[in-house]
Amino acid sequence: MLIAKIIGGIGNQLFQYAFIRSLAIKHNQNYKLDLSWFNDYYKFEDPKNPNAATRREYLLNCFKIDQNILPKYYLRIAHRVNKKKSFFTKFPMITYFKFDIVYEKDFLNDEIDFRQNLYFSGFWQKTDIFENYKSVFKSEFVPRKNLTLENSLLFEKIINTKSVSIHIRRGDLLNRPAAAADQPYSTNEYFINAIDIIREKIDDINLFIFSDDINWVKRNIHYDHPTVYVDNDGPDYEHLYLMSNCKYNIISNSTYSWWAAWLNNYKNKIIVSPKWWYRNPIKNESVIRIPNDWIILNNIKGNMDLKI
Repeated sequence: MLIAKIIGGIGNQLFQYAFIRSLAIKHNQNYKLDLSWFNDYYKFEDPKNPNAATRREYLLNCFKIDQNILPKYYLRIAHRVNKKKSFFTKFPMITYFKFDIVYEKDFLNDEIDFRQNLYFSGFWQKTDIFENYKSVFKSEFVPRKNLTLENSLLFEKIINTKSVSIHIRRGDLLNRPAAAADQPYSTNEYFINAIDIIREKIDDINLFIFSDDINWVKRNIHYDHPTVYVDNDGPDYEHLYLMSNCKYNIISNSTYSWWAAWLNNYKNKIIVSPKWWYRNPIKNESVIRIPNDWIILNNIKGNMDLKI
């Protein structure tokens, strides 16, 4: 059995699920999703600590996937088994509760014994693991329920125009020092240059702007094209689905909009991605994988001047 610890926002959840689902298919194993973080992470939140974990909602249940959720009792029993191994050796069925933890930094696909129970802890932003199963995830990562009326109307506009999604990420990149220190905030010049690239190839484009701070964007960001600011209350997974159905995508350094672009099925799609997802050059090269057919643009000014 393969177990994935699910943590973070919707983009990270999709990475973790795609990773464990792909391994399960490849090695013909069952998989389970551990959701304990969504019950326990509040312990790490501290109103006085600006670097504390951001509250997130579990959203994989909104997609057409088989969740296979790990029972809540499993980890409680497993920890007891691991502490008192000698006591439990006389119970053969107890092997169900024994597992080895695999951390992302130690992951070597060819050296892991997949015949035993394995617990995977990490973000698993490794597209090379699930790229071969793209058709699986494009069929699974669609909303389980019908879109809201407002988003259904937006969907019709998107599929009937030369639609360009623009995702402008602000949120934690501005108000959480730990996030801001790790990831740069893309300049407005990046988005302007990205629009120009698409406009050189496509006439009469229509912009659909998504953001975690859409009111600020409406006040401060304006482009010389017909623009729809998607300012309804979501939900987030429906907005991701709307972005994925745009013909062209301009993404931020965000796993959320990365998934929207990766799920884009349009034959002649154009996708523009930031060059800098992380400030650390080594980390920037080793985490997110940008497909070869995406256009990569510089998203910072000078040497990390991140102000618009």
